[in-house]
Amino acid sequence: MDPEEDEGLLWIAREGLTAPVPEPWEALEDENYGVVYYNKDTKQISYEHPLDEEYKALYQEKKAQLKEAEEDLGDLGDENGAKEMAYNLSEGLNEELDANAYEELLNQEKEVSGSIT
Repeated sequence: MDPEEDEGLLWIAREGLTAPVPEPWEALEDENYGVVYYNKDTKQISYEHPLDEEYKALYQEKKAQLKEAEEDLGDLGDENGAKEMAYNLSEGLNEELDANAYEELLNQEKEVSGSIT
């Protein structure tokens, strides 16, 4: 994750870094490795937070949605503002915009863009 390029997605990193360790895992301090995670049921040890893969997948999903939004907004003819508008939309993506709401938003943007020209 690039802090500048992915500014609109930093909430995922913040959430991932503060996520509690799920049961049956527990975080343990190791003098050689720092924090390690131990699964009480399977006796497995991991050096990565048990939810890391979920947050990585969430990041990939949101990044793809953001890229799609940038492309769609760029198609409206506002190349310079498309990325900024898409990042503003990322707050809504955080709350899972459904396909209908997303389509409605694009239609509203097209109407506004068409009435300006």
